[in-house]
Amino acid sequence: MDFSSPFDASFSVATAVAVAIPLLYVLGVRYLDLYSSGSIVWLSACLAWGWFALDLARPINDAILARLQDGGNSYAVALAHLSRWYAPAIEEPSKALILVGLVLLPAFTYSVDGAVYGFAAGSGFAILENLLYIARASGDDLALAVSRVGSTALMHAAATGIVGLALGWAKTHRGWQRIVVVPISLAVAYGLHSTFNAVANRPVPSLAPLIAIGAGSAVVLAGAIILALRRERAWMRKNLNASLGVTKGEAAAVVELSDIERVLAPFKVHFGQKRTTQAVELLKLQAQIGVRAHSARDGSGRAVRSSEEQIAELHKQVHALRRSLGVAAMIWLRTALPPEATKSMYDRLLVTEAGGGGGIWDRLGSQMSAPETGPGMSV
Repeated sequence: MDFSSPFDASFSVATAVAVAIPLLYVLGVRYLDLYSSGSIVWLSACLAWGWFALDLARPINDAILARLQDGGNSYAVALAHLSRWYAPAIEEPSKALILVGLVLLPAFTYSVDGAVYGFAAGSGFAILENLLYIARASGDDLALAVSRVGSTALMHAAATGIVGLALGWAKTHRGWQRIVVVPISLAVAYGLHSTFNAVANRPVPSLAPLIAIGAGSAVVLAGAIILALRRERAWMRKNLNASLGVTKGEAAAVVELSDIERVLAPFKVHFGQKRTTQAVELLKLQAQIGVRAHSARDGSGRAVRSSEEQIAELHKQVHALRRSLGVAAMIWLRTALPPEATKSMYDRLLVTEAGGGGGIWDRLGSQMSAPETGPGMSV
């Protein structure tokens, strides 16, 4: 492509913004998973699935739009009905479909994993939708891209993150609540998406409320993740003990991973950066043992067996790291980390914000090209 013209340069920058910012949101949300139990491979797969989910939803949306027009509605009215009522019902389950299969796998450990994977799937969906709108624009591409990553991308990501959080909760609990929590989360995601599209399609749309919905939903999701971490921290206090091969000193550091640089500062002075990195990895593995020990105790069926197998594998990795650290470093970790030397991880945990388009995207900065009713229409 020739980037000599201002339009081409603007398109290039807009495309970079539309892709890079949602990816940064994903990294920010993954940062909240202090115990790093999620798999990078599956995180990437969820991003790719979100891209595919839009292609899955678009022909269904197009067919519904055609039926609405056949019923005597004008194109504008049919599109408004599709955007408000039908598209969210198609797109939210499409984005979350990969999570339904992923929840059965060892990579899906607990509710925070679900939130991170769901956020990634929603972000993949939003990235492709952003690119489609930018490709159809005929004016200020950069303004359009910035507007969408500040609102629509956050909404899509947070909505699917909520569903993932519920799936993770259901995996680690018993009783009737685990049956209803996922449908409730889908209803919440649908309501969020539908409300967003209704605001976007108002006769005189405003960007401010859309940013408020997108950013607000991402902040709510981040808050839910922090509450989930609080619960996992309680699990660890209960489960990390001598029966799992974890001393009180190690357990004290495990539950304070957000403040681990301060906690391990004296260790770094004595043993250097390499062993400090190994020590952090050791503590994260022990944190994962604590989470999975809860699943093995309170889960059911396949989840229990899977957790027990994962705990055994994690123990192998822990033993290997202990041998690599050496006797002196392990003695320090086991004896020199009194619980009173740590402070609550929530004192320093920073919330990183992360989140269909509608009529406002046809008005931002420039007028879009004439909409089509065939393949390629996105809501």
